[in-house]
Parts: sequence; C-alpha cells; structure tokens
Amino acid sequence: MVHLSEAQKVNDLVQDGGAELAGENARTEFTALVDRKGAVLAAQQEFLEECRRQWRDFDGRRLPDPVMRLLIGEKQGLFRGRSVTLRAR
Repeated sequence: MVHLSEAQKVNDLVQDGGAELAGENARTEFTALVDRKGAVLAAQQEFLEECRRQWRDFDGRRLPDPVMRLLIGEKQGLFRGRSVTLRAR
C-alpha cells in the first residue's frame, strides 16, 4: 500500500505542477509540491535527499527563503545551486 500511495502522490504532483529538482547529472529529476512560502507539502524521498545535499541544515519541511525568492520573484522559476537545480511551475 505504501508504494501505491507514493505513486499516487507523485502522479498528483506531476499533474498539478510543482518544483522539479535535477541532480548533479541533470538526467535525474524528482518532484515536490511546495507552497509559496516554501513549505514542502509532498515530495519524493529523492527530492528531499538531494535538497539535504545542497543545504546541510534542510529539515525536509521548508525550502530556504532565498531560494523561494528566486523561484517566485522576478526571475521566476529557476534556482541553480552547486549540486541541484530547482525549477518551479
């Protein structure tokens, strides 16, 4: 049942948009649903792991404020970090 609910969550995220994260190799993408304040509402486990690699103090609940400003600010939709790239839709 856990796999089914995770698959449904990911399917919902992809259909509704959300933040996509591409890892270092830029061929792997993970998805999360994040509100405008940076709260992570739902995410694939790999998304959370990659975020922890980027930000050591990331607790899995909220993306950093500077990242959110880039994602929803004037240059809406893109954050390029040292190890990850976030795209917002």
